Amino acid sequence: MCKMLCDHYSASLLDMNVLASDVRETEQQKHVDQVRDDAKVTFLNQIREQIQSAAQLVIESRTRRAMIAAEMAEDGELEGNQPPTTIGEGGESEESTMQEKIIQEKEELERENDLIKKFGFTFDEEGQIILPEITEEHPLVREQVERVTVEARNHEVEISPEMYCSVLEEAIRAVITGHQTQGDPEFGGWILDNFPLTRDQWTMMTERLISCLLLTRLLSLMILTQRMESC
Repeated sequence: MCKMLCDHYSASLLDMNVLASDVRETEQQKHVDQVRDDAKVTFLNQIREQIQSAAQLVIESRTRRAMIAAEMAEDGELEGNQPPTTIGEGGESEESTMQEKIIQEKEELERENDLIKKFGFTFDEEGQIILPEITEEHPLVREQVERVTVEARNHEVEISPEMYCSVLEEAIRAVITGHQTQGDPEFGGWILDNFPLTRDQWTMMTERLISCLLLTRLLSLMILTQRMESC
């Protein structure tokens, strides 16, 4: 309807969806940049804490494996010093215990290797664990930052009523300037579409445009448009 009126009266169409597109894109990018910056700090700290915890788990696991190996060696020595037993005198129980310790040691080693691979641990010549340097470029940090950045891009940012009104005022001034250049009457010759859509936008628009002495003409055009749409 607004487009038809503009075509009929050779007026300018001020479509807020079009006028505010650049502002909306700018605010969206600001939102994405802010989320990304915050995520870098958050996940840097989180990954560092995870690495510290994982390193402690590796140390504890290596200690447990050493204890298991010592127990197995001791059991082997004791078994070698004892005389042969007949079937049913505990041989099966001792063998079962040994198998359990072997399985336990294997499980500890698998957990260690998983943590070492995930966090990139290395060891010095004395076998002491070396923690990797954690920066923004660390794969674990980049993975988490990219995840929340994608979510931020998919979240539509709503710009404030103040921003909408600033865009509208600028568009109206551009129309007035065009009228002055062509020698036409300064006011009028434009129709507003897709704004305001909320109570807050309406309130802000009336406050801002009253100061510009444009509200009367704006309301007249809006009322005319609403009447024609209802016909």
